[in-house]
Amino acid sequence: MSTSASWKQHSASAASPEMPLLASKISFAVDASGSTAGKVMERQKQFVLGMVQDYQFPASVLMWGSYVTHPVSASEISWTHRNWGTSPEIIFTDNAVTTELKSCDMWYLLTDGEVGSPVNFARKTVEVGMANTPVIFVITNRSRDRPNAVDISVGISVFASASDAAIVFKNTDNGELYVLATKGAFDVLTAGFEINLESWESLPLFPDEAIFKSALKDVNIVGAAHRTNSLAIDLGRAWQEKHACLVDVDLLLAQMLPDSIPQDEFLDLLQEDAFNAIALLCKTRGLLTKLRDWLLARKERASVIEIRDVSGAADILQRLRDNTLPTAEADALRQKLRAAHQSNLDDYNSRLNSSKPSPLLPNINRCLSALTALEKAGYAADILDRRSNRAMRAAVVSSTDVENQLADLDLGEHVEAHRSTCSICCNDDTISPSTSPLAAGATAHNRDVISAQYVCFQCALAMHQMDPMRGSMYNEPIAAVLPLAKFEGVNHKYITNCLARVLTNGLATGASGQVQLLISIILTTMKTKEWAKPTENDSEIRARREGMFWMVKNLMDNSSCRETFDELGPWVPFHQALRWTLKTYADEGIYSWTVRYPVPGFLVLLELLGMVDGAEIPETLRVAKLLHEIVTVYMTRIVKPTANKLDVQRQILKIVFAEFNAEGVPRNIQNNALAINSADVVFERLVSWLALPGSTALIGQIALAGTGKYASALQYLAYRLFFEDSHQTPKGYFQRAAQADVHMHTVTSKPQDLTRAIAEPLFTGMWGGQPKAPDHVNVTADTIARFVSPYSPSVLRCGLPGCPVRFDVNGHDPESIRQARAAHLAQVYAIEGKQPKVANGLPENTGRLEAPTTGHVTLHSSISKTWRSLDRDARLAILNEVVFGAPVDVAKPPMAGFIAAILDHICIISARGDIYEKNLRDNVVWVLPSFFAALHIAAQMKKVDDADLELVENSLAARIEWELEWLKM
Repeated sequence: MSTSASWKQHSASAASPEMPLLASKISFAVDASGSTAGKVMERQKQFVLGMVQDYQFPASVLMWGSYVTHPVSASEISWTHRNWGTSPEIIFTDNAVTTELKSCDMWYLLTDGEVGSPVNFARKTVEVGMANTPVIFVITNRSRDRPNAVDISVGISVFASASDAAIVFKNTDNGELYVLATKGAFDVLTAGFEINLESWESLPLFPDEAIFKSALKDVNIVGAAHRTNSLAIDLGRAWQEKHACLVDVDLLLAQMLPDSIPQDEFLDLLQEDAFNAIALLCKTRGLLTKLRDWLLARKERASVIEIRDVSGAADILQRLRDNTLPTAEADALRQKLRAAHQSNLDDYNSRLNSSKPSPLLPNINRCLSALTALEKAGYAADILDRRSNRAMRAAVVSSTDVENQLADLDLGEHVEAHRSTCSICCNDDTISPSTSPLAAGATAHNRDVISAQYVCFQCALAMHQMDPMRGSMYNEPIAAVLPLAKFEGVNHKYITNCLARVLTNGLATGASGQVQLLISIILTTMKTKEWAKPTENDSEIRARREGMFWMVKNLMDNSSCRETFDELGPWVPFHQALRWTLKTYADEGIYSWTVRYPVPGFLVLLELLGMVDGAEIPETLRVAKLLHEIVTVYMTRIVKPTANKLDVQRQILKIVFAEFNAEGVPRNIQNNALAINSADVVFERLVSWLALPGSTALIGQIALAGTGKYASALQYLAYRLFFEDSHQTPKGYFQRAAQADVHMHTVTSKPQDLTRAIAEPLFTGMWGGQPKAPDHVNVTADTIARFVSPYSPSVLRCGLPGCPVRFDVNGHDPESIRQARAAHLAQVYAIEGKQPKVANGLPENTGRLEAPTTGHVTLHSSISKTWRSLDRDARLAILNEVVFGAPVDVAKPPMAGFIAAILDHICIISARGDIYEKNLRDNVVWVLPSFFAALHIAAQMKKVDDADLELVENSLAARIEWELEWLKM
């Protein structure tokens, strides 16, 4: 065995000194090929200039395509495309360019396009010694439906070889920057994110270069002066923690003798992260064939032993299906069936020990499957996505595979299993099965996967082998038969491969995920199926539930997964990983993996934690998840192309306030205890707003526990989100909000401490003003200022009955009247302690949930303008409901719609003055009869029908003239 591992390159005893990335010498290699003309080049220019703005350290720019330009400063470069092709290897054909790039501490590679193969570029980076230089690869293009469709062929080779690298996508439509992948020092950009290249929403988003550059302030790199020119690569955290070295892949692949690498090291090289790094580098350098040979050199062949029906069990089962058999004959057949089952087991066990495969074999097979998929794959970003990697490497498990894997089953008496009496062969103490109908097994309707049949494993298997399409006693199509046996050893492989056929259309995507899915399906079945729900009177259902519950506990106790549920943590028993979810919540709270887990899985997680001995679920865990879900849903909705952001914001306020004058404008009913929703209503509104089954169940659990003390925290979050216009990740939002707002810090850390007594004044601050002249503000149907013209109340005197103030004491000059009117209105509609910006007597703009500076609104002008916006048919429909001299009938749909439109104009379009006024709707209803009367008079004066009168003479002078004319009538 080789003792010197030259392919392992250990770092020096003293770590190389690092430097801040933002204090380093940098260079930008910008794609200037023909396809960058227009928007792409504009956005590339925006990126470079944004990154070098106020940059105090050396920075150069070069253009490349079919040729390469000499490096110059960003201010000297010509930002125009050339009619070039896209050949990134051309960058290193010019000595001056190569020298400049090698002297840089890091570099940026910008492109919009793709290349047929990155192999030439990869080889060039190796030849010139640039393979391990820190790099940010920037793709500039229009966004695809999903990030994993972005072509990364130009820069994938430098990403694969560099220890410190990032791939960034810049959207040409809006200039936003998304981080697709990171390594090494750049992992800070994706810290806290569950990267899923199926969805843009899961990626770190930076609106512009300034914010992106600020995110780089904590990145430190080894500069050019201290960087070794090595071809070795980093194989990831798990490898580094165990071996603390880089790996030279060329030298590694030269180790072809089976004993040239110790088995424990070889197994570590085959682990997912390490092998992914090796395979990706080999793909970019054209070394996949060598990698395959390297794997095959160590592959041992294993024989397959099948479980066979050598005793006629299937024939006996077929005869037992005859319901007309005499009892004695049926009993005799059952005895023969039990003997046949035993004979088949004896035959199986006698051949089982002929082959014991090496522990290397399953790992090598998995890596060969991944290698095959990688050979077929292109260079879209999905080759970076671990989720896609699992799918790409997954081998399709065929029916023959599953039949062969019956060879691995251990069904002996010594095996720990759930045993009961079979209803077909009547054998006692037999291993029970779980059967899955094929028709539902490969669909999203997983709640229908499990069959109601409850017989022994061998009877179930025999029926399935005899006729899979009528494979259960209920003639269901059966995809697979799972024994309720201990999930370990040889039984593990058979069960997981059956799960692959049933749950993932035959893709062997990893036992851990399949097992977790099966657990979830079993628990769902036990809650939703009548034949599996809790009962006291049906012994068959009780037995079935016992078997299903035993299987869940068996899988929890004997399956394994990553402790941290990511792809880097150590493998531990599943129940230990469940305990970790509580620990990470205790350590990280609302920022933890546990809280970020999707709601349906989170609910299953809670159910499983309830089965873990000694596990105590904190009361705040569910609340933290609900807070996280509220932000997730809100952020998703405000960026939907079909969504109106303002509508989304206004809807969320319904969680806080009981009544509204218009959408997003809460009504001050002058009783805060009623104006702010109670805990019960908060939960009801949340159910309606989230409108997701999982969220409804989560809210139900919180409400059922009587945890109304958290309602104010939930309301305060909704209140703060009302003001949030920009999309953020939930983690980023909570971090920023908690830093900026002490109450949001309470929400994210101790939500129970934000009591109603604390929150209520925060919600109602805009309602606190007291009018200086209450008689002018608190009007009734008898005292409201009536319309004199179709535009407004009197402009010659105060419209409030009983107020003696006139505006025309100095004549009918419009300016004189304007000043007198302004002085009076400013006085009577003032609010104690508020100073209007302009003392013109008119209501001033009221910002979102801000306190008004005056006590009146644009009541009359909003009614006039709303009427003017209607077409003739709508006006006629409203006029048909008007009875002059009588109140308007608010029950009539045309009139009700008109009133709602007026309130929208007052509160949303105009948004001036005290739009929260308790009696605002009443004021509209009270004043409308005078509007229709004034409209009718004006129409008569113009000799037109009421519906045809256009209200366009709205100047103060015109209204003075109108009123004087009206007084003469």
